[in-house]
Order: sequence, then C-alpha cells, then structure tokens
Amino acid sequence: MMNLANLLVWLVVTCNYRHNIISAFTKPALNLKYNFESGALQRRYVGTKAEGQQSRRLNTNSVINKIRDCQDFEELFQLQNYPEENYFFISHYWNKAFNLIYIPSECQKIRNNPELLKPIVKITLDSGDRLNNPVSLGIIIKAIAKITLRTRSPIVESTKVFQVLERNIMKEARNGRFALRSCSDILWTLAKMNRKSHQLFSIMETQILESTDEFNPMLIANILWAYSKIGHSAPKLFDFVSLVATKKIDTFNSQEIANTMWAYATIRHSSPSSKLLFDTISFIAMENLQTFNSISIAKLMWAYAAIGYSVPKLFDAMLHIIIEKLDTFSSQEISNVMWAYATVGYDDIDSTTLRTILYEATSILEEFEVQESIKLVWSMAALNCEDVDATLPFFSKIIKGLSNAKNYNEDWRGKLSTEDLKELRQVLLWYNEKHKKDYSSSLSSKLKDESFRLLTLVTNEIRSSKL
Repeated sequence: MMNLANLLVWLVVTCNYRHNIISAFTKPALNLKYNFESGALQRRYVGTKAEGQQSRRLNTNSVINKIRDCQDFEELFQLQNYPEENYFFISHYWNKAFNLIYIPSECQKIRNNPELLKPIVKITLDSGDRLNNPVSLGIIIKAIAKITLRTRSPIVESTKVFQVLERNIMKEARNGRFALRSCSDILWTLAKMNRKSHQLFSIMETQILESTDEFNPMLIANILWAYSKIGHSAPKLFDFVSLVATKKIDTFNSQEIANTMWAYATIRHSSPSSKLLFDTISFIAMENLQTFNSISIAKLMWAYAAIGYSVPKLFDAMLHIIIEKLDTFSSQEISNVMWAYATVGYDDIDSTTLRTILYEATSILEEFEVQESIKLVWSMAALNCEDVDATLPFFSKIIKGLSNAKNYNEDWRGKLSTEDLKELRQVLLWYNEKHKKDYSSSLSSKLKDESFRLLTLVTNEIRSSKL
C-alpha cells in the first residue's frame, strides 16, 4: 500500500512539474509573439501618424508655394477652392495680392473692378476669430493698406475687414505678445488708413514698452509717426523712445531723422529726454547735410520751428544746403522752410537770399495753394523782406483765390486754420497798413479793394472766434 501511495504522489508531482516545464517554454513564446506583434502595430501606427503629419506639412508647403507662384489674380483666386483650409493661408493670399498689385495690368484690374478682391475678403470675414496669429495679422493689415494706397481706393467691405482685424489684434495683444515688427506694421497701417482706434493704440503702447525686441531706426520712425498721425498722446512711449533713439541716432538715415523729429513736433511732445534727442539729431544732421533732400529738409526745419526748439547752428548750416538744392523744392517745401526760419526768429537771411528764394518760388507759382502762399508771404514779412514787389504775385494769388470763392464763410472758413487766419491778417496789414506802400501801379484797384474787404472779414472772424 505504501508503494502504491508513493507511486501516486510521484505521478502527481511529475505531472505538475511537466506542466510547469511546458508552461515555461510555451507561455513566454506566446507572450513574445504578442509583444512583437503589438510593437509592430504600434510602430505602424506611429509611422502612419508621422507620415500623415509630414503629408500635411508637404501639402501646406505645396499650397504656399502655389500661392507664391501665381502670376495674376485669376490664378490666385483659383486656389481658393478649399474653404475648410483657406483661413490658414489668408495672410499668404493677402501678401501675394499685395505683390500682384505692383504689376500695372493687375493693379488696373482692381481699379476697374474692386469686387475682384471679394473672394479674399469673404474668406477673411468668414474666418473671424480664427485669425489670431500676431504675425499673420500684421501681414494682412499691412497688405490691405498697401493695396488701398496703390489702387487709390479702399478694398470692398474695408470697414468690416478692419473691424475684424482690429478686434482680433486687441484680443491677442491682451493675451499674448506681439513682435515689435508686427506692432510697427499694425500701427503704421492704421494711421495710414486714418483708423483712429485709440483703444488699440493704447494696448499696443504697452506691448512696445514691454518688448524685449531690438529697436531699429525704421521701427522707431514708423511707430512715432503712427501715434503722431492720428494724434494719440503717449508721453511714456515718446519718452522711452527718446532714450532708445538717442543711443541709435547715428544709424538713422536723413529720412528717418526728419520723420522722428516731425513726430515729436506734430504731437507737441517736449521733455528733458526728448530735448536731449533734439540736440543729438541737430548734431547728426549737421554732420550729414548733403544726405538730406528737399522733403527731409523741409520736414526737419518745420519740426524744430513747430515745437519751438531753436538750434541756430543747424539753421545756419542748412540754409546753404537749401539754396544749393532750391530748384528741387516743391511749393509746400518752400513755404514750410521759410515759415520755419520766420517762426524761430532767424534774422540772418540777407535780401539777396530772400530774393533768390522768391524768384525760385515764382517760377512754380501755379503749384502754390492759397495756404502755402499765405505762409510764404507772411514769412517774407516776418523776415523783413525789402522787395515787397517780389511778393505781389503771391499776394495777388491769395486775394484772387479767396475772392473767387462764392461765399468766404462757407468756402474758406473750414479750410483756413487758426494759424492761417492770423497769418493772413498780418499779411493784409503788411500790405495795407504797416508798409504804407503805394503799390497801385502793381496791384489793380480791384484787388486792392478786395484786400481791404478780406482784412475786415478776417478781423471779424478772429474776434468772433476769440482767437
């Protein structure tokens, strides 16, 4: 019995042992096979996903390249057949449209039919809040401005488009960070389009003040110009930029120098830091006089006079350049330059120089507007011009221009600024009272009577307005 019992125990142990041995060799094999197949499946899935992403990237790049390769608006519009994806490419569409507008034939198409841009406009409006990339927003809004300026007319539904873009810009600016370049593009565009979105300009001011990006001359000039253009006061910004610009002013070209100075004068911002900038600008300008053209000269000199910051050495040095380049000056530039010298009380222009300037101005008399003529004659009076007869063509133009108006109060009241009215009155007094000159032989009795009539009207206007 013991032998039988021992046999049974042995059989049980042996069977269990064999089962364990088999399991030891078979189960790991099964597990290994499962793990191998699972890993391969996972690798195939990862590979498929990566290939999908790469395919999408290739497709995106393909679309962008196709947009860039478009030769005309027809080709560009043919690409816009996938509305579910188009919002991603809107900035590329607008940027290409901006490039195409510089082809004369394509520009003429848009001038003749602004509705041609409607497909891109529709995609832009339909995309709404999805347009939230700061760089793309800057590209889109600048492209629209360039197209508008090139075609000399606003794009279709421009008001709605700007409202969408401005709303998205403010939303993104509150939540994120715009690059300094994007800030500059956006501000320049809005000012150029005369979009006085003061709330947006305030938000952008914070972006600029907190920016860690590197400032360059063009960014500085464009930002300052934009704030001045729409009349948005930003003292902290202008003081901050004064310090930055002073350190970099030697890298500015003549246009950037003039535009920067113009911005401070237009916004009437003067502070200790800005005065340091004004002095530095005058020093750099005197070192680079020959690089200034008529536009930059007129803008720079006007700015110093308008802000009431006299720099005699600069005015001395620039006078020689003005005479040298006088034949390149426009009517507005001549009147602005002479107004600047008269306003700062510059008293070192001799009669020969004044006569030379008047002679050149007379050669382009037909270009002078009434306001420009007023400024020129007023400046000559303030600079004690002795040759009154040389100013008669301009005085006659003023009298005829104002007298030909059907109704002075209606036709000219809104066109002549407070400064114009004051200067006009002084011009009239210069001829009719102060000089006591008998110019009846040069000026017809009719014009003489009209000058008296205008003097009365202007005097009454000034008194009634308490100017």
